[in-house]
Amino acid sequence: MNKYAQVLIDTGIIVALHDSADPYHETVVDFLAGCNAQLITTVGCVTETMWLLARDWRVQNEFLMQLVQGCLHQ
Repeated sequence: MNKYAQVLIDTGIIVALHDSADPYHETVVDFLAGCNAQLITTVGCVTETMWLLARDWRVQNEFLMQLVQGCLHQ
């Protein structure tokens, strides 16, 4: 049994986290800083996020590293 809640997040939250120009960037950063829940997303959201972050391969790599490190679960 999990001792933490699980939160399903969509592409918008993931992109806002990685794009400092996004109008919701600070809100998402603040929310996630205090969030103890396990973050879960879908393969579709991962694909869409990669497409939306395509203008900067370094940001894409940062996102993929978070997946590998288990910060986000599929």
